[in-house]
Amino acid sequence: MNPLKNFLIKNKSFISNTNQLEDGDTFISINSGHKFLSENDQKKVKYILCDSSEADGESLIKIPGLNQNLIKWVDDIYNIKHKKFENFFVTGTNGKTSSVHFLSEVFKKIGVVYASMGTLGSYLEEKRIEGQKLTTENPLFIRKFLKKVQNHTKHIFFEASSIGINQKRLDGLEIKHAGFTSFAEDHLDYHQTTSNYLGSKLKLLANRSLETLAFNDEMDITKEIKKNANAKSVFSISSLNKKAEIYYEILDINENGWIRFNTFTPWGHFSSNVRLWANYNVLNLLISLPYYNYCFGEAKSFFEKIENIYLPNGRFEVLDFKTKHKKVIIDFAHTPEAMEKLLSQLSKNYKENIYLVFGCGGDRDKGKRSKMGGIAEKYATQIFLTSDNSRNESADQIINMIASGIKDKLKIQINTNREKAIQLALNSISHDDVLVIAGRGHENFQIEQGNRLEFSDREIVKKCLA
Repeated sequence: MNPLKNFLIKNKSFISNTNQLEDGDTFISINSGHKFLSENDQKKVKYILCDSSEADGESLIKIPGLNQNLIKWVDDIYNIKHKKFENFFVTGTNGKTSSVHFLSEVFKKIGVVYASMGTLGSYLEEKRIEGQKLTTENPLFIRKFLKKVQNHTKHIFFEASSIGINQKRLDGLEIKHAGFTSFAEDHLDYHQTTSNYLGSKLKLLANRSLETLAFNDEMDITKEIKKNANAKSVFSISSLNKKAEIYYEILDINENGWIRFNTFTPWGHFSSNVRLWANYNVLNLLISLPYYNYCFGEAKSFFEKIENIYLPNGRFEVLDFKTKHKKVIIDFAHTPEAMEKLLSQLSKNYKENIYLVFGCGGDRDKGKRSKMGGIAEKYATQIFLTSDNSRNESADQIINMIASGIKDKLKIQINTNREKAIQLALNSISHDDVLVIAGRGHENFQIEQGNRLEFSDREIVKKCLA
């Protein structure tokens, strides 16, 4: 019996995302989500469905067992057949977006239709399908997405965030292939402890349907991964351990970002030259190789198609204004690990002085702020501290916490206005310097004091140098 199906047969416009409500919608409340509806949202919706255990208002339609059975019922409504998909799920503190992007580009080049869902949005190939713009979308949207793409492809690539896994957004999906790119302390505002954070990610690997797992063998948690992995085939990937199932050897990287490397795999030895700019992107590229080989039975075409692959927007994005003698790099780095990797790589790639613009997000893990300040001081000649999604916190307070990790205060310049901070930094650099703007990457908005404002680091740079 599916009581939800019977109700929705005549009310097909149903939704669980408050950001997308339209007049006449039926709102399905997942885990008391209806309690967060604004007065205006309540006026828009025709019906509010919720579990009987959460119903405390006469306007609510009570459906017993809704929370427990929602996924099963929605699968039935949409007639989703999960076994037909060859899904690839990639998790990790950093590298998820790049990995999904690289795999998408390979599929595009070999002419095989694919779908993807992650930080950059939800797509059927290059066609955008509107969602909540979460790294891992809610279960209801995922089912709508699967319904739209299931007659076009069986290959879907998901970014699997720790919060999404913990909140069971991926429950009910057949997790057949997974990749684990990196691990470092993050999201402790939500998870509270590193152990809880790791535990959420490891849940992905324990799925009994898992066919292949690829993981970064240079992490400190490899023992935990091997212990919890339930995959039929497990592939370690490393540039340090020659005994890894997939071993890659970096030969050189030139000033234009081209990396020459050799890869030794169970399916043969391959030589590549790819413009990835940073060594860690080689791992992000190779993490999907076992999945690719599983799907097509050979790895050769994977390496044939990666030569002209490019990075996603906002990931080590190099803006070279030669006429202005300005070199600017935009990157999403917003964790200590990502910042360390980015600046360490830049110090190897460039002989120039590094100038750095960044801040930290408000209402998020406060413990990482001083750490990122210390990392910035280690590599940067001059540091411009500014706002970065301060949300409901004071930007000044956040900046002070970052600055507490920087011993040499003479390196610091402060301007809470991010546009002015970028302008100040651009005016400070010469042709012998490189400017790094970190934290926002591809994003085209800022959230300040609860207000969502249009803002793009890339566009601000172009405007300042126009």
